[in-house]
Amino acid sequence: MQSRLRDQLRRNPRVVAAAAVGGVLFLAAVAVGLAFAVIGGTRPVARESLLAGESLAPNVSRSPAASPSASLSSSPVSPTPDASPSPASGAPATEMPSVTPSPSPQSGPWTAAENMSQRRGGHTATLLSDGRVLVVGGFQDTAYPVASAELYDPRNGKWAATAPIAQVYFDLTATLLPDGTVLVVGFSPGAVPVSADLYDPSSGQWRHTTPMTDRRAGHTATLLPDGTVLVVGGTDSTSQGLSSAELYDPDSGQWAATGSMGEIRRDHTATLLPDGSVLVAGGSGGYYQGPLASAELYHPSSGQWTDTASMGEVRSSQTATLLPNGKVLVAGGFEDSALLGPVASAELYDPRGGRWTVVGSMAEARAWHTATVLRNEIVLVAGGYAKDRKWMASAELYEP
Repeated sequence: MQSRLRDQLRRNPRVVAAAAVGGVLFLAAVAVGLAFAVIGGTRPVARESLLAGESLAPNVSRSPAASPSASLSSSPVSPTPDASPSPASGAPATEMPSVTPSPSPQSGPWTAAENMSQRRGGHTATLLSDGRVLVVGGFQDTAYPVASAELYDPRNGKWAATAPIAQVYFDLTATLLPDGTVLVVGFSPGAVPVSADLYDPSSGQWRHTTPMTDRRAGHTATLLPDGTVLVVGGTDSTSQGLSSAELYDPDSGQWAATGSMGEIRRDHTATLLPDGSVLVAGGSGGYYQGPLASAELYHPSSGQWTDTASMGEVRSSQTATLLPNGKVLVAGGFEDSALLGPVASAELYDPRGGRWTVVGSMAEARAWHTATVLRNEIVLVAGGYAKDRKWMASAELYEP
């Protein structure tokens, strides 16, 4: 998943550093100091520069520019009785991050889980056929994404390293295919701006496959009942939002166009529903536009889209997870166009009535995190971007 915070941080490689003399801020000290103070030293590289094949210094960053927040949707949300208030270098880091104490226990269905071995945000998490969870890529404490990957084993609650991906990806997506392999797509810097890779859990190794036909980042990828993968929206090389979609056929390894969404979306979510349709929710409408509350449905039989009810809150870079009961849990994300404050709130979408209801909030506000349903039907939420503008290693569990 790409977001506006990353665009704003990457559109100009110059940054303003904070001067320590006399409390005076001045432009002559241009360096990375203020960037680290503002976002914990982490920001991706400009999407348009990468697609052009340029090489950028990994530690150059820029603080986000403020833009007006989008107004909330007027669609009603009915709270449930149990609703509770909220209480990249390409190599792994050589030092383990300090462990942040878990938040105080609160009433509700969330509990702490073991931290990942590294802080990361903007990564992917995929439930494998053997019950483990594959986490790939994301950002840590530099401007570049990482190639590292790790596996979470719910049987012992532990994380273990696996082979790193062959190349780093910006705004990657990861999809479990019918044969048990994992398709990762996005774009990589340099001479190969758009590409795709496959991970084999049995060997723990990666191999290349056919790249997408359109250059896109901040998109979603969803496995459909017929075995094809639906890739939707995102942004192009100029950071303009896309409404287009395409399909990947694992058998042939080829891509083909399908119907476009009703709205431009980036950093949205896409969830396969029990009836075979795909729920796409939230995201941002385009550069310098705020998060969305709207949602729509893709129908694979016709390749067309229809509207459905809007969420109770605007969100971008959130997660959306299909629960065993057929409902969709949407959690966290950004609520402002400047992407300065992630939220802890969560809500459920019921496909049977096409309505949203509020549920208990997470213990910590986060965006660019992942959420995965484990075999015991509990949802593992891990990593992300915190309110203090730092990447997170913490994890928590949601019990439906």
